[in-house]
Amino acid sequence: MKKKAISHSKFLSIIFLLLVACFTSNAQVTAWNITDDYTIKFAGTKAEGTFQGLTGEILFDPNDLEDSKFDVEVEVSTISTGNKTKDKHARGESWFFAENFPKIHFTSNKINGLEVGYEAVGELEIRGVKKEATISFSFFEEGNTAMFEGEMKVNREEFGIEGNLFEFVVGDVFDVTIQLTADKK
Repeated sequence: MKKKAISHSKFLSIIFLLLVACFTSNAQVTAWNITDDYTIKFAGTKAEGTFQGLTGEILFDPNDLEDSKFDVEVEVSTISTGNKTKDKHARGESWFFAENFPKIHFTSNKINGLEVGYEAVGELEIRGVKKEATISFSFFEEGNTAMFEGEMKVNREEFGIEGNLFEFVVGDVFDVTIQLTADKK
């Protein structure tokens, strides 16, 4: 029995269809707009507060984790501890050095499904220092709106945040919690 050779035009058609299928799978990941309804809190030994100025890109679909991605940042100058003197020190050179490093940036490299929820594994950049970080999060979707609730631990010393004369009073590890509402683009 003779095998039929695939014609050049059929071969190109098959390649074209495969490429379309690849690009179509990326197009189905939902893009989310971050609304103003969010909170970013941090808490450690004798220091707690919030950040504002959250911006970035969220591409997330629980059915397509491979193509999902977080690329977000926060403005360092928005730190608020409830104490103006602490805020000034936190923005200063010995802590976050907001003048030279105005953003805290997180970019995910992969998103994994967990028994309950998800985790975004990626790179966290603070003060120009990049370290691997993991944000465990949950996702709730209702219509065109979603809620993301996440948490992570950050060791300030790993990012060169040494503090001033009183740095020994403040712990090294901080719990960071994030709650945000997003709308479908």
